[in-house]
Amino acid sequence: MINYIHSFKIIFSILMALVMSSCSATQLTAVWKDDAYTVGALKKILVKGTAQNQRDSRLLEDAFVRQFSQNSIEAFAGTRMTIDVKPDIPGEMHPELIAEAQKRQTDAVLVVHLVGVVKKTVYHPPRPYFMSMAYCDLHYRPYPLSSHFMYEPGYYTEHPFFQIESNLYDTRTSQLIWSAASETFDPASINALVESVSKVIIKNLRTSQLLPK
Repeated sequence: MINYIHSFKIIFSILMALVMSSCSATQLTAVWKDDAYTVGALKKILVKGTAQNQRDSRLLEDAFVRQFSQNSIEAFAGTRMTIDVKPDIPGEMHPELIAEAQKRQTDAVLVVHLVGVVKKTVYHPPRPYFMSMAYCDLHYRPYPLSSHFMYEPGYYTEHPFFQIESNLYDTRTSQLIWSAASETFDPASINALVESVSKVIIKNLRTSQLLPK
């Protein structure tokens, strides 16, 4: 008897791999807002990115400036400023950065800091796949085609998670008014990372009523 087995298991696995590699899922792990801040929606913001190298810092700034602009918010990049603006505990902003923000007459300063990368284990639950089976007898006469679902066992994989802290300071008082921590799952590139993070942060700032709707 000749058995013919046609399975979509391989195709399904390839499609899932392509989807996972093309997406950069960013999630906020913590958000804080100063409830005493009642100035209203921000219209002009200075963005300062901090990373291990100047290229990544510029990519962070450019992504946020682009997202702000697309949401009708005037934004400036602080790339040329080389001062240290990533304190261990967010508090008052660096006076030189505040001075630059005041010079540009901005409402706030957003400091985006690429903290680092951590490895985490991700569990993939069992996945169904479709299998078709056809049989022939010794005279090569086919039996009816039978189809049924089977399940691939669950398994674990290890992936990098990029951690970013975003802190928003009021230009007038230099006080912290909003802060968020985020994680991005295994981005395809640094460009995918900054695009994903900037969109999530902008959305939360609007939800927090710090940006106009």
